[in-house]
Amino acid sequence: MAVPPFHPVDALPPELRRRKSATQVRAQKSVQDIIAAAAKLIEEVGVDDLNTNTLAERAGVLVRTVYRYFPNKFAIVAHLSQQMTDAWFEQMNDHLALIGSADSDWRDAFKRLVGDWIDNVNSQPGGLAVVQAMGSSPILRDLDKEQFGRIAGALFDNISPHTKLDHHRLRVICHTVTSMMYGFGDSYARIPSTLRTDVGQMTSEMIIKVVEPAFFALDED
Repeated sequence: MAVPPFHPVDALPPELRRRKSATQVRAQKSVQDIIAAAAKLIEEVGVDDLNTNTLAERAGVLVRTVYRYFPNKFAIVAHLSQQMTDAWFEQMNDHLALIGSADSDWRDAFKRLVGDWIDNVNSQPGGLAVVQAMGSSPILRDLDKEQFGRIAGALFDNISPHTKLDHHRLRVICHTVTSMMYGFGDSYARIPSTLRTDVGQMTSEMIIKVVEPAFFALDED
């Protein structure tokens, strides 16, 4: 069962919503330049020290151009988070198809799920800073909770048809798995680079242990 698409941008709260859609080629390029510059700046200075003057200078646009499309810097962070999360969810659907199949190697699917999560965060400029900002900025927390819920809900929807576990227990498992993935992502920058691969592998093994009760309770009738 595929992860549902993220809610439309116009369903975001006003303070995080794009002010104007870019329709002309030049305008679209300006928006892309703003987003790309913001990702690099967030990686360099973090969200707290991100300011629109520096952002406009880096993007090669006027400050008023930034505000023409985004009401504030948090709206840009929300946009980056949506891009990154949807890119990973597209990969996640392939793994969920295996996780939800009784004939598949669900352990390998979970290993790939965690690996792709980390690869996606690291491959996006400013990805780690965006993940951390989503959980720490009050204005972004509701959006962060929704993204978290999408992951846990997708896991539940794909496992529940194949297990005898009661729904409450399975929801606990799915939220625990999602928490472990988020926790690894939040801690990634603190882990020495020489240990990150091994820590990621150990995290995958721990997640598999958490999920095992659901698959040991498979309905074989």
